[in-house]
Amino acid sequence: MDTLETRNRRMSRVGKVELAGRLNGPEAKVHVVETEGVVCRLKILFGGEALFFSIDGKSLFFDDFSMQKAAARSGSMCCWIEGEGIRDKRAVQTKIREVYYRCYKRVLQILGMG
Repeated sequence: MDTLETRNRRMSRVGKVELAGRLNGPEAKVHVVETEGVVCRLKILFGGEALFFSIDGKSLFFDDFSMQKAAARSGSMCCWIEGEGIRDKRAVQTKIREVYYRCYKRVLQILGMG
């Protein structure tokens, strides 16, 4: 995913890195959950069309997201926005679901690609 696409928005990789930097900043209005020394941040973006998640400053965007259905499509989920590869995708998905539930009191479905 090189671009973040929603109905009326298209964001390049550089734009995603910049947005992730702002959302990981101390002044960002995001949900912050800290457990066992791990800091996670979560925010629904663009009126429910995208989801931002970060764990200790490493970020993901889900641009195929439905706030109404509490569902996100994971795509390949191969690397963080910042460029580093994701080693344990299952553990990351579990953490996303846990944080989403704590913040929104709904079970998030993370679907693989078609």
